[in-house]
Amino acid sequence: AMLRSLLDGLAYVHDCGVLHRDIKPANIFLRDLESPMFIDFGLCNDTEYTALTDAGSVVGTPGFLPPEALAGSPQTPHWDQFALALSMLRVWKGVDVHAMGGAREGGDQVQRILSSLGSRTYLVEARKLLSGQTRLEAAILRALSPEPASRFPDARAMLAALDPIVVDPRRGARRPVSSPPTRPPGAGL
Repeated sequence: AMLRSLLDGLAYVHDCGVLHRDIKPANIFLRDLESPMFIDFGLCNDTEYTALTDAGSVVGTPGFLPPEALAGSPQTPHWDQFALALSMLRVWKGVDVHAMGGAREGGDQVQRILSSLGSRTYLVEARKLLSGQTRLEAAILRALSPEPASRFPDARAMLAALDPIVVDPRRGARRPVSSPPTRPPGAGL
């Protein structure tokens, strides 16, 4: 329920042309498990206008950046999708996949994260934690793909992969997830 609500909110935010750019567990506020919301839009970016950051600069928390950040690729909604999947994995399993796989304790945390992203160790460790047998596990693993094109086209597609028909609590009716929400449940706007 929590991931579904967050994906619904993320779809709304992206539909408005905004990238959050700093999704992580600390930026998800839990009113209750049915209605979490994103907070701290301090690094958000309106995709319709020129970014306030320098070209090639990376914005966000290192432990939740996607692999394409290493190449200086433009930030897209796929970055938010990756960060949300990594956040859900951390909350669900209680581990940091960047610190697994023989990673040394101590040392430079940012260097360990960069190494994990560059070598794809994070994905190897995520696959050890998740079998991919449930829709939830398969969706998280797909969203963690090293290649943005292999992830879901958008948050609404990831939501549809979890459950093609969801109950809309505002109307008490079932609706296909492809229809936009009437209110941004996880957006916190």
